[in-house]
Amino acid sequence: MTYDEADGHYVVRAVTENGEETEHRAPHLVLGTGIPPYVPEACRDLGGDLVHNTGYLDAKAAVLAGSLPQGRSCQRRHP
Repeated sequence: MTYDEADGHYVVRAVTENGEETEHRAPHLVLGTGIPPYVPEACRDLGGDLVHNTGYLDAKAAVLAGSLPQGRSCQRRHP
C-alpha cells in the first residue's frame, strides 16, 4: 500500500485467490480496525489525510467539503 502524492491516490496492490496481481487506486481509503484508534503498521507512513472516527465530528465540515488542508491529520494515534 502506498500513497501517490502526484495524483493524490492511495495505491493498494493485492494478490487474488488464483494468484493474479491486481492494483486498486482511489482518492480515499477507509479501514475498519475496531473501536480503539489504531492505524495498521502498513498504513502509518502513507501520507495524505488521516481522520479517525474519534476526530471525525471535529473535521466533518472539512471532510464533506473535501477541503482538509493537504497533509493535515485530524487524528493520528498509534498504540
